[in-house]
Amino acid sequence: MAAVPRIGEALVARGACDQEAVRQALENQIIFGGRLGTNLLEIGAVTEEVLAEVLGERYGAPYLSGELELDPDAVSLVRPELADRFDVVPYVLSARRVGVLCIDPTDLGVMDELRFVTGRDVHPIVVPEARLWALLKRAYGIERELRALSVVFASLRDTARPEAPDPSLIATPVPGPGVAPGAERGGAARSVADERRDLLGGDGDLVPEEAWLSQLADAPGVPEARPGPPSAPLVAVPAPPPPPLELPSYTRDLLARLAVETGRPPGGDAPAAPSGRSAPAEEGPLTLEAALPAIEAATDRDAIARVVLRHARRAFRRAMMLVVQGPVARGWVVSAQGVPGEAALGLELPLDAPGLVAAAIAEGEPLVAPLLHAESDVRLVDRLGGGAPSEAVAVPVATHGRIVNVIYADGGPGGVAGPDAVDELAALATFASRRYETLLGRI
Repeated sequence: MAAVPRIGEALVARGACDQEAVRQALENQIIFGGRLGTNLLEIGAVTEEVLAEVLGERYGAPYLSGELELDPDAVSLVRPELADRFDVVPYVLSARRVGVLCIDPTDLGVMDELRFVTGRDVHPIVVPEARLWALLKRAYGIERELRALSVVFASLRDTARPEAPDPSLIATPVPGPGVAPGAERGGAARSVADERRDLLGGDGDLVPEEAWLSQLADAPGVPEARPGPPSAPLVAVPAPPPPPLELPSYTRDLLARLAVETGRPPGGDAPAAPSGRSAPAEEGPLTLEAALPAIEAATDRDAIARVVLRHARRAFRRAMMLVVQGPVARGWVVSAQGVPGEAALGLELPLDAPGLVAAAIAEGEPLVAPLLHAESDVRLVDRLGGGAPSEAVAVPVATHGRIVNVIYADGGPGGVAGPDAVDELAALATFASRRYETLLGRI
């Protein structure tokens, strides 16, 4: 049995994008997270419709794309915390079955759990990750890292169910296998009843996939699917090794001092991480001595963020990691007592407006200063529980010549930032930058 091509390979094989776009999306995936398809959408390399078709073909499942009306009765069957955990949004409902939008229809554990929760047979329908994020927000108010995708999907920030979906965005639900590239999509604006009619059979039940495929093959005007050329393996172009990282003077001085205190050479090799782990299992604060090798062993951006925030907790009451993309810095994750880690999601700080984060990015260096009475600073502190500090610190993290993160930290309402703590946070940012360079070099 032939191996199923990966999403990048499939998109390149059908001419939807080129290998350079896939490479750029893989780099963005390391820095910004999300699935490959989400990052391809973000850089404008593919359309949502084509991505949905490829996902449907890959999984051999029905798929949808574009603006979708949700059946409120279906949505009410699944609690928000379950929808968040499983990455699913119920779409349509019948007496015995429920059609569920999802990212991975092959996750049988999730489907079994949904059968138990809803009391109905579950019919999975694939949608791109970014579209699911938009629907999670609309249906349940669940925030995800939407980033620049708000430009791609005009509806991503709309929390209300649309009264009239944009006809140009509606895709007729057709299963992946047997779909001819370029088959006609769209049409007049469709209601929930219209979409249910496509998904439900005459007796009110969802049509089994086999019958659906048979109906599709017999339908007039549907071009016969022809196999495309064999998928060529996606050949990774080796990236040039990153230039040696020039450590700022304050970082070199701090590492030299640390070497004297610990007997560990500055910049020495980090110990190997245990299999399957990128940071110590305990979640308490980390000293700089423990944080540096943990950063060196991190295998993804989330592990890097966890180490940074755990170290920040030693000297600061509140800290936040932000992602810098285009003209804004977006909240990513928070470390503050009584504040959930996802409280940062949805926060956007424009970089062309006054604020500590914008100033640190403009300077390209750590910045310690009082917060301004600027909207950006007020919104940032509000996500951390409120109460302005006397001064705060913002430390940029750069890779490949661009700032990709900012570490914000403060001592809580009225607090100040000690110079040693600021130096240590800056040193950790330098090591995070170096780790990003290493991860990017492996693409």
